Amino acid sequence: MSEQTLFRLRVRYVKQGRLRYLGHLEVLHTIERIIRRAQLPYAVTQGFSPHMRAGFSSALPVGTASDCEWYDVFLTELVPPSEAFERLKAASPVDLAPVKVGYVDVRAAALTAFITCAEYAVNLWTGDASATESMVHEALEAIRAQGTIAYLRGKKEKSLDLTRTLAGYTLAQTGEGHFLLTLDT
Repeated sequence: MSEQTLFRLRVRYVKQGRLRYLGHLEVLHTIERIIRRAQLPYAVTQGFSPHMRAGFSSALPVGTASDCEWYDVFLTELVPPSEAFERLKAASPVDLAPVKVGYVDVRAAALTAFITCAEYAVNLWTGDASATESMVHEALEAIRAQGTIAYLRGKKEKSLDLTRTLAGYTLAQTGEGHFLLTLDT
């Protein structure tokens, strides 16, 4: 039996604060720099232009914060998870800090296949301190009844399916005129 030469470290991290305004490619490059600064023994791809062997979860819209983003990095040596976590934490800006690390099978599904749903939380402010949860719920149902909203993305006209987007949501009042809308997608 041959000795294992690749190890797949899966890292959960946050994207928040000022860094939530980074685009996906900027996040990827920043994470690669974090891994290099952490001096983890990362694997590189073969071929004409070798690069770090890593995989990332789907892109977040620019400006969206998250407390549950993921990346995989392939290592050439087994670094204890607690040590890898401490190294990554020391090399990361607070707004892209690791939360949890662990090893997964090298042949495990890619993150884009592994993550099958997302939950979005939206802070709503009505501007009316007397607004109730039922009033906001009625307003959301009226929006949902419109069916779709057309919008421009560049020069293309697209539409957002409101019946699907607002199909599964929860609403909670967090203060006077303030609500938390949680969408399951």
